[in-house]
Amino acid sequence: MVLVNRQLEGNTEKLQNPYSQSTLAFACRVIARLAEWSGYQSKRPAGPTDFLIGLQRFDERVQGFILVKENT
Repeated sequence: MVLVNRQLEGNTEKLQNPYSQSTLAFACRVIARLAEWSGYQSKRPAGPTDFLIGLQRFDERVQGFILVKENT
């Protein structure tokens, strides 16, 4: 999850994940960012659709990792 977070964080402080890595809030922000949620406070908060899409994309990454690991 931490590696995915590094890939999704922006360069500015406003786009950095402010939560501790061991919290549910950290994971929720990463999942929402996978769904291309902007992350800006001034924009709408992440909603159920963002979490659904983000979870699907996270699952795709996990399945890809499993396939690579099994074939090496």
